[in-house]
Amino acid sequence: MLKFLRAKKVQHRIYLILAAVIIPPFLFWGVTVSQKEGKNPSSLGLIDGRPVSVQDYLGSYKAVQRQATFLFGERLKSLQNRINFKGEAWDRLLLVHEAKKENIRVSDEEVVDWIGRQPVFLSKGRFDDRYYQLYVDRALRMSARDFEEEIRQTLLIQKLQEKVRSTATLSDEELKDLYRRKKGGLDLVYAVLPWESEKENVKADEKSLEARFAAAPDKWKTPEKVKIRYLFVPKENTGAAAIRDEKQLDLDALAKKYGLSVKETAAFSKNDAVPDLGGYEELLSLSFLLKTGEESGWMSVDEGMFKLKSAGRESARDLTFEEAKEDLRRDFVKEKATALAVKKLDELARPMPAGEDFAAFFKNKGIETKTIGHYTSAADLAPLGNPERAEKNISSLKQGERSAAFAVPQGAAVVKVVKESAFDAKKFEEERDSFRKEALIQKGREAMQALLEKLRNALKLNLEMMKDLFPAEDAKP
Repeated sequence: MLKFLRAKKVQHRIYLILAAVIIPPFLFWGVTVSQKEGKNPSSLGLIDGRPVSVQDYLGSYKAVQRQATFLFGERLKSLQNRINFKGEAWDRLLLVHEAKKENIRVSDEEVVDWIGRQPVFLSKGRFDDRYYQLYVDRALRMSARDFEEEIRQTLLIQKLQEKVRSTATLSDEELKDLYRRKKGGLDLVYAVLPWESEKENVKADEKSLEARFAAAPDKWKTPEKVKIRYLFVPKENTGAAAIRDEKQLDLDALAKKYGLSVKETAAFSKNDAVPDLGGYEELLSLSFLLKTGEESGWMSVDEGMFKLKSAGRESARDLTFEEAKEDLRRDFVKEKATALAVKKLDELARPMPAGEDFAAFFKNKGIETKTIGHYTSAADLAPLGNPERAEKNISSLKQGERSAAFAVPQGAAVVKVVKESAFDAKKFEEERDSFRKEALIQKGREAMQALLEKLRNALKLNLEMMKDLFPAEDAKP
């Protein structure tokens, strides 16, 4: 423990949980990869021209694993296949480096205070130094000094986040424009140029695919799947109440006693549609919570009731490069074709006169247009496929203005504000302060995300060393 803490136990009630200082999860992120990384053979990558050693990277990798354990607890086992620990480890290194560049410091006393307020280290409401030492040594299998430095880094990241978010500002005019869009509503018209229109202009060579795979290998995997045996009792069945009251009979015994049929689904993942289970989200979620052989209780739905039993589970598995190659190729072609579609749509839209009919202009170009009525929030932009990205590109538009072309899942889009509805000025004045607070929180999050994207894009990776460090496990079943 820090010298101060070793000398005197810290006694505090708990007001802070670890989740408050964990880096927000950025799953499946990508970086701009360079094949000409640092010449230092022991360097896994370069951050601001400084080499990152294997030891430093693995330290960060273990730190994010420990953070996930603290944050998710028992749920980690079911969530860990969705977390890109390799990417999270680079995020942590990037943010710690940035915090130090900004001259942000965390004192020994701040580390002591944080540790002393964690429930895991308390006994009868007081900090237990003996338990702390045992926990760090035996559960975490690390020295107290290393653990404390890890916490110092986490607090550095928290301070960086607070600093970045504190810079978010909104002028009165910006606030009013934002309120107008959120409360008044905008009528939009948009055109989409499909990415498929440009795919013939993209060539996916082996080297590009290998670089993409090495940058985010955790993205390429077979999903976890389950098979379910189930009973379904329609609500018209007059014996439904008696069947539900049976507490001692299992699935097969119930079927035999009441003349029901036990059915079985094919193996399915969390993203699959499962018509056998009626498409009910709660039944799909329950399917993945059951252990193999475990039965659920009766689940009531609109048409009747279901009882489920897990008939087996297929674990998620990392794909080798060869197994993932076709998916990599499709992903690469779509990304590059989308970029070409954005460029082409921008060039097509640029000469459009300000007052010209948007729909007629694009119809003459062979491009379909659609409308969105009364847009007030990102959810209204769902037809564009990526509401958050779309909102960023149109948030500053006023009536009669159009956006530049931007990427959407379908390809490239350009949007025009056709009509701007009025809003309640009196209500704006009543809600001004609370609305400003919410808007600044959101703007702070966006600023933090923008910073992280900037740092990721400047990161240089040594792909060969990353592949050596995390080799494809071809021998795994």
